[in-house]
Amino acid sequence: MITRRNMVKSIISITVMQTGIILFFIDSNHQDPLSEALMITAIVIGVAVTAVALMIFIHLYHLYGTTNWKRLLQKRRRDL
Repeated sequence: MITRRNMVKSIISITVMQTGIILFFIDSNHQDPLSEALMITAIVIGVAVTAVALMIFIHLYHLYGTTNWKRLLQKRRRDL
């Protein structure tokens, strides 16, 4: 994820990592209903965070016309 410069790939990578962690916790502690309820809550929060991140990406793409983090920062510095 660190070497990726594409914003969408970065957002999706973070979402995949979060989903993997949630599945690990659900699989390792399958007899405790409290942990399952907390993981369901984590899933809902994760979906909301991903949606907000994608909306911010769309806004930045409309402003600067790029999906590359490095180019975005360069264009932003020129605008300031």
